[in-house]
Amino acid sequence: PPDLGCARWEQLQGLFELAARIKDVDSPVFPSKLCHFVIPNAFMVVDREAVQGSTVGYPTYWRQCRAAWSACPQKHELIDELRAVCIAAGDSVRP
Repeated sequence: PPDLGCARWEQLQGLFELAARIKDVDSPVFPSKLCHFVIPNAFMVVDREAVQGSTVGYPTYWRQCRAAWSACPQKHELIDELRAVCIAAGDSVRP
């Protein structure tokens, strides 16, 4: 499955646009959540507080997140840390 490290926005754009049409709103919150549910490693969730007043659209946000993740030298350490937190939380979360 595609993930943030290898996917390009152009490969994922169709799914995001389809999700946006389901609820027919201008906000990227619903489509980002639905797409994250379908392909969690390729879509970051954005929330209302993060986008309130922002002029940056989801494609730009996605590209910024991808660039930041690609430039991050501690990917594996961060993944391991998040996995440990999820495991410690028990069945309420899945790593």
